[in-house]
Amino acid sequence: MQFFKPQTVQVTYRSSDYLFLSLVNTSKLFIMSILDNIDKLYKELVNLSPLSKAQQRKLDEKFRLEFNYNSNHLEGNTLTYGETKLLLIFGETNGSHEFREYEEMKAHDVAYELIKEWANQAEHDLLEKDIKNLNEIILVQPFWKEAITEDGQTTRRQIQIGNYKEQPNSVRLANGEIFEYTSPLDTPIAMQELMDWYNTEKKIYIR
Repeated sequence: MQFFKPQTVQVTYRSSDYLFLSLVNTSKLFIMSILDNIDKLYKELVNLSPLSKAQQRKLDEKFRLEFNYNSNHLEGNTLTYGETKLLLIFGETNGSHEFREYEEMKAHDVAYELIKEWANQAEHDLLEKDIKNLNEIILVQPFWKEAITEDGQTTRRQIQIGNYKEQPNSVRLANGEIFEYTSPLDTPIAMQELMDWYNTEKKIYIR
């Protein structure tokens, strides 16, 4: 245990607290580098405008495939980039993947197209129910997932779609520590804070 005493206030930090703060700071730097790169690439794109129809079609296809492939890959989907293209562009399948993985990829693509529609509708105002709707589209149907109870016992829990979680969830970090995600009780509160942030930022950037 380590103690820090600014004047008369005592604050106790655990090793996991330092790990979390380190992760936050690293994440901020990583995100800032990504945003800087996005700005750079956007300027390059603007300098290339106007794009021909063929160029625009090629760019749209690349973004669609990159977005669907990478998002699903992060969640454990095992389709390769080539298999993703084969499925979404040509409607064909290859390989010996679980049927669920093909469904996930196609459903994610449906959600992607819906987001594009919203973005093109100036009058559309993003609501909390829209986020729930995206979750319902992407997950397709309720499913069972392996889990571990607080006392270390293995169990299975059914994941519902389109609603906030009813059970706590966590992830084991590389150092073996358990990182707890937002609790079921706090999730609606956190989502409301997200929507409040969105509505504030919208007033600044959308004229």
